[in-house]
Amino acid sequence: MKKLLSALGLFIALYAGDASAQSNSPMSPPSGPGPLLQSILCTTNGSTVTCGSQGTFVCTAGSSASCTVPNSTSGIIYVDGCAAGGGNGLGQASANTSGGGGGGGGECITPYPVSVTSGQTLSITVGAGVVNANGANTSMSGASTPFKTLVGGLVGNPGSAGTGGTGGNGRGPSASSGGTAGSAGTTAPAVYQQQYGCGGAGGGGGGSTGANAGAGGSAGGNSAGAGPMTGGAAGSGNDAGGGGGSTCYGNGGVGGANGAAGSAPTIGYGGGAGGNGTNSATTVAGANGFLRITGNW
Repeated sequence: MKKLLSALGLFIALYAGDASAQSNSPMSPPSGPGPLLQSILCTTNGSTVTCGSQGTFVCTAGSSASCTVPNSTSGIIYVDGCAAGGGNGLGQASANTSGGGGGGGGECITPYPVSVTSGQTLSITVGAGVVNANGANTSMSGASTPFKTLVGGLVGNPGSAGTGGTGGNGRGPSASSGGTAGSAGTTAPAVYQQQYGCGGAGGGGGGSTGANAGAGGSAGGNSAGAGPMTGGAAGSGNDAGGGGGSTCYGNGGVGGANGAAGSAPTIGYGGGAGGNGTNSATTVAGANGFLRITGNW
């Protein structure tokens, strides 16, 4: 009877709002709000990396952004991102000869678990697309778990001597090569054995004299569900530019027709620029990369 009365007394105390009884109960909820699932996106304008601070996870913009891990973090963050895509290949500077190759797609990674501790400073660099050059790399340092550097896609090659330029190679695991003159860039296969990595696709080859160009390759996606995205179409008509290669997070630019420049990618991150048609020397950069941090803090 005494045990029953004791249990009844505890029950009454709990539901009557007795703070001391509630604090001793293993079923009591923790005091105050817990960590929330939040996300920070880091991008670049070509010179400055900016990360949108969320709650107590505060970041400072710069040539490399600096983010401080808050005390409330759960200890694991998930990081995904892409390097930048390759720039366009130029058309041969003479009438009706050959187009340039499309740029290759940059290396990407889907949300990857990274161990962090409060007070650590994360240094984040986001790769920018560069005209007439390979895409720049994306990286993060300062965490307990090393994060791999994501490598930018290769620039497309210019057309020369009546032969279309080869497309730039895609980068990353199972990445694909650029197409030779008039050939499509290789489509990056679906990388189902790679849980996180997602390689960029190769750019299409430029059209040779009197011949069509090739389309950019498409990124095949991976087991985490990223991709596929579409490679850029070849420029229309003979002697046009090859299409840019895509990534799991962005499409490739469209190749330019005879006498016209290729285009920059229009969707997402890391895709290669479309190659120029013959007689066009306009330089076009590949798409910028990105880096995103997701976690509870």
